[in-house]
Amino acid sequence: MKYKQKKQLLKCEDCGNTISVDSDTSLMPNQITNNVLFCAVCGKSFPPYKLLLPKDLQKKKAINPYGICWKSSFQTKNFSCHQTLRGNDKLFYCRICGKSFVQNCDLNRHVQIHTGEKPYHCEICGQRLSRRSTLNEHKWNHMGEKRFQCEICGERFTRNSSFSMHKKKHGVNKGHQCEVCGKTFNEANSLSCHKRVHTGEKPFHCEICGKVFTQSSDLTRHKRIHTGDQPYTCVICQKTFSQNSSLIRHKRIHTGVKPHYCEICGKTFCQNSDLSSHKRSHTGEKPYSCEICGKNFSVSSHLSRHKKIHTGTEPM
Repeated sequence: MKYKQKKQLLKCEDCGNTISVDSDTSLMPNQITNNVLFCAVCGKSFPPYKLLLPKDLQKKKAINPYGICWKSSFQTKNFSCHQTLRGNDKLFYCRICGKSFVQNCDLNRHVQIHTGEKPYHCEICGQRLSRRSTLNEHKWNHMGEKRFQCEICGERFTRNSSFSMHKKKHGVNKGHQCEVCGKTFNEANSLSCHKRVHTGEKPFHCEICGKVFTQSSDLTRHKRIHTGDQPYTCVICQKTFSQNSSLIRHKRIHTGVKPHYCEICGKTFCQNSDLSSHKRSHTGEKPYSCEICGKNFSVSSHLSRHKKIHTGTEPM
């Protein structure tokens, strides 16, 4: 491969590296080996590539090619994250505290600590946050959704960080194993609670109505039916609920979140019960039957409305 002798020296403003470029062919002859183009500073290799000169870059409105290797890109995200240097070299420095970073995007996030900038805000409560990932996690707190479930004890968590801390409690060496299914537990108490799934034992009973439960927490929730206690409050409209699950469903009215998805048509729903009813429109299933005439319905509310014909409360 031959190159014309006319050269142009380009100096990288970031690292000071001087690159010899053939101004006619727009190639870098001193940085091509075995038909592979590579950056002399960071060592990253690329396919053979004709690089644009600065005047051409301005004409085509391209982003300043990656600074240290002059590989051009028309996407900002690629430009920011390409500039990773080899070894422990750190090119980007914070002008406030002097801390250095390998990538410009890391520096930008760091600077927000000094400036206090919080570009992301929650539409529900108005709180501002510095990172999009933090905002997404914050929104889950409003919804009360507990997406992370422990496979060992069944406890659920809103945040992945809380879930990770919880898993450490179970430990690696679990000395308590269920003889029925082989599931292992870190604590004997957890194993005892689990065994009730197999035995059907329900040691917790309600003194008011006599109903029995497997778990103490289930009994506590049940008692609120008798006492009228509603300890769960919606932070948006102040409505109260006796169960956390009811509060979670209610919050979806404010957030607009519809986590239940129909695999057939793609329609989404706030509640799983609504999804189940909807699916019957595809399957044709009608599980609700009138005891008087035998007519079947796909939705229980349709059956209730139909029964009024027999009772005389609704004209035929």
